[in-house]
Amino acid sequence: RMSNVFVDIFCLRRYQTMDELRDVIGMKKNGQRQSEEYIQNIIHTIEQCAVSQSEMTPLCPFWQFSTRKAIEMWPKEVYREHELFPLTRHLKFGPLRGIVGPRMPVLLLQRAFGMDCFDVYYQ
Repeated sequence: RMSNVFVDIFCLRRYQTMDELRDVIGMKKNGQRQSEEYIQNIIHTIEQCAVSQSEMTPLCPFWQFSTRKAIEMWPKEVYREHELFPLTRHLKFGPLRGIVGPRMPVLLLQRAFGMDCFDVYYQ
């Protein structure tokens, strides 16, 4: 039996355009600009994963983390409006019931962690 749990809490932000995302990921903590290559690599990852399961709808507007560091660490966790909302209120997590989460949780988990995310555990 587990006696403790580690929980990460991050805020999502709605980005109307890729330029809004560029403004967030393009600035270092010290106020200096990131290199264009750094910015392009993150944007490329986001755009590629957004169509990883043959999704056809445009990406913008979309939801992603609100901080540069969280986007850098988890660029594949990008959500279109209709994938996230309306939130579903009947998810299950182990013994817990009635968990509130995204409208399309399986699609989003597979996008972020791969099609085999329910079969393979990576550390």
